[in-house]
Parts: sequence; C-alpha cells; structure tokens
Amino acid sequence: MYIVQNTFSIAEEHRESFEERQHAAPTVTDEVPGRLMVARLKGDEPGVFANLSIWESREAFEAWRESDNFKQAHAGGPPMEGVFTAPPQLASYEVLRADGGVPVAEAAATGD
Repeated sequence: MYIVQNTFSIAEEHRESFEERQHAAPTVTDEVPGRLMVARLKGDEPGVFANLSIWESREAFEAWRESDNFKQAHAGGPPMEGVFTAPPQLASYEVLRADGGVPVAEAAATGD
C-alpha cells in the first residue's frame, strides 16, 4: 500500500474559496485502477489543507500521474496566483504495517 499527501498553506483571503473548491472538486480518480481512497483535509492550523490518497501500490500511483485522469484533475480552474503562502509539500509513504480498518467514507459523510 502507498500513501500520498499533498499539503497546502493558503493565504487568509483565499481560504474560504479554496475550501469551497475542495468540496466541489470532481473526483476524477474514481476511475483509476489501484486508487483506494482520496480525502480532502482541513488542518487544525489556520490555512493548512491537504489531499490524502491511498493506493494499492507505488506503481498504481505513478501510473495515475502519467494518465489522462491526472491531467484532467490538474487542468484549468481559477488562477492560483497569491493563493499559496508556500509551495505545496508532497510527501509519500510506503506502508510497512496497517492494523484495523477505518470506514473513512462513512465517517466523512456523518462528520465523525
């Protein structure tokens, strides 16, 4: 299993619109083989957001990055000049061990 997190620091005047775009963003990764989950996160620290994705393998993630779906997910949209207070930070992790199970989609839907 492979986990990828992209963290964003958003300028105060753009936080509300950025959060709205995160809620409204189409999930074009639904059709991607090997993608297990995507979560759009809002941090406890003001202006910090992250996109987290879980993949069956590093190879599945890398195949998505080369796909038309990746290009579609990152194309267009409103201008981003002045939105970020720092460059986005990408971190990726190979899972060594995972215990238990978390019904992520159900928890997100209920706000738990």
